[in-house]
Amino acid sequence: MTNIMAIVAALILVESGGDPDAVGKCGGQGVLQIRNVMYQEYKRLGGALPPEGVWCPMMAKQMAHRVLERRIRAGHDSVSEACKIWNPTAGKWYEKRVRERIK
Repeated sequence: MTNIMAIVAALILVESGGDPDAVGKCGGQGVLQIRNVMYQEYKRLGGALPPEGVWCPMMAKQMAHRVLERRIRAGHDSVSEACKIWNPTAGKWYEKRVRERIK
């Protein structure tokens, strides 16, 4: 199982190239292109950071870590699971890009 922080670091590279000011076509914001639906999932899972935290790389990483650690199922491919959670409409190309960027 791949470390969640390594997956989050790879997601940042794929989602925004590390740009904390990135705004996506679908409304994603910040380094992880967090959309409102993902922020609401973070809150549902007990997260306490404010919505403007999506613009702060450190807070965005904390949000992603909470969501992924609670949603990746034990015994499953953590990279594949993370990609399906983070960008459920993306194809295999997305998972391939994330895997290529995991250190």
